[in-house]
Amino acid sequence: SGHVRSDPIINQACASGHVHTFYGPKNFHPDTTYEDLINTPKEFSTSPFVENQSLYWHPSFYEVTNNGATFTRVSDLESSPYYRWDKSVTPLVEAFPPGFRMIAASSDAGAHNAMFTECCNFSGNGGESCQDWNFLNFPDTTCDFLGIALAMPTCWDGRQLGDTNNHKNHMAYTTDGTVAGDCPGGFNHRLPEIQFFIRINNYRGGTYQLSDAQTDFHVDFFNGWQDGVLQNIIDNCDFYPDQVADESGYNPPCDCTSVEVDEEITQSFLTPYETFVPPMCDVDVRRLIIDEPTDVVTGSLPTGTCQGPELKTKSWDTLTADLFACGDPPATTTTVTPPTTTTTTTTTTTATTTTTTTTPVTTTTTTTTTPPATTTTTPVTTTTTTTTTTTQEPNEYTDLRYVVCGRGYGDDIEPCPEGDFQLVNAEDEDVIHEVRCCREGRDDGWRKKCRDHDNQLFAITKVNDDCYETTFWEAFDICDWAGGRLCTKEEIMNSCTKGTGCGHDDDLVWTCTEEGAPCAENAECCTGICTNGDCNYDIFGR
Repeated sequence: SGHVRSDPIINQACASGHVHTFYGPKNFHPDTTYEDLINTPKEFSTSPFVENQSLYWHPSFYEVTNNGATFTRVSDLESSPYYRWDKSVTPLVEAFPPGFRMIAASSDAGAHNAMFTECCNFSGNGGESCQDWNFLNFPDTTCDFLGIALAMPTCWDGRQLGDTNNHKNHMAYTTDGTVAGDCPGGFNHRLPEIQFFIRINNYRGGTYQLSDAQTDFHVDFFNGWQDGVLQNIIDNCDFYPDQVADESGYNPPCDCTSVEVDEEITQSFLTPYETFVPPMCDVDVRRLIIDEPTDVVTGSLPTGTCQGPELKTKSWDTLTADLFACGDPPATTTTVTPPTTTTTTTTTTTATTTTTTTTPVTTTTTTTTTPPATTTTTPVTTTTTTTTTTTQEPNEYTDLRYVVCGRGYGDDIEPCPEGDFQLVNAEDEDVIHEVRCCREGRDDGWRKKCRDHDNQLFAITKVNDDCYETTFWEAFDICDWAGGRLCTKEEIMNSCTKGTGCGHDDDLVWTCTEEGAPCAENAECCTGICTNGDCNYDIFGR
């Protein structure tokens, strides 16, 4: 949900010692309370479920270039907190109490099995090929994504909430590091395990470091569950007989958000929020919390507890739209969405067998929750230019976007009734067209249809078993929910969505190109602006 030198657990009065990347509510000012979190309006949180407004954060990732002189923040990220427990062991698992918080590090006692890094490439059959390590690692090789995961401890002393101690010694890992392992003496309460998984998309290799310049990794958790909801899931979410643990030791895939059997929802514990919420943009972070750059930094990163610019006093009790100068998709204005940096998917999972915490998570788009609620978005690629050459000013934003014949077009293809393509006003809510989505890599229901385009491109038309005809920005959100994106003009033209359903081969389909990808004109870009041959998001002068 944003990046800033803030730490609501350690210090509520001034800047934290290093930059953090946050996921969940946009309430991440240091002076944030449990009440602030649970009262966060759903439209100001990247959490996909209304009842869970927990806040998660970790040291920001930076790419280091120019012989160590330039630090470029990594913002093309996804995250998933995986909740796991085992109801067959004692002490029995219980929900996090109100106000609970904790910090976990890969160097903590008992955390030797809690950490892994994996560098993964998508394979032609929709799977993944990964190299993994049991420590934080930024490999030199490139891969489709770099996954970083840390499982947090589960044994609690039952007394401290993590607010007045050192925020760590009220928790301990089980004696063998597994979810079902014994708790050490003095820790007679068991809480769910949170394995926090972060994905760096389109990992390019090179030199990277954490914002705290450490080689160990840590994660912070501030409970924002509505009281009683998680306990209800723990007590009452049952797995089905055909759901069994796999060879890796993972829990049975009990989906405690909603479970569909024979097209009927039989279990539903959480309310999905089905609207895409962008993170707080850097402009708003600097205006509302601390006025210092954290995206591209030269010389050295901002560090030092209570050092640097003065913390701005928290100016709100409840988040409202008028707090933010940017951050929402344009409706009828020409404001452009800044880069989507982080999203959060909550996956609740129960166990009836002993489980481990070291098996790598593969991809967040294969979780068992029902779309669109559990879809993790493919965030836009942030610009990481570190040269000092002068670039041209962004072109003027355009409201126009391309809609293209759903079967494609060319000399050997019959045109759609409305023609091969049109330029239409994407900001006019009366302009509606059909929706088809694309993604790199196979997933259930996605089909490879391209004539002469990237053979790893897959498309889908039905999302959550529905066909859609809607506005541009709603189409953009729908593909986000589905775990993909809107297809580009060229992808539709090359018949990459032909025959994927809903009878849309005869219809004009919304298209756009993601930020950071090549473009020839403004109308090709999701943001409506093309600069120096790439779709641009940065119109705010950063």
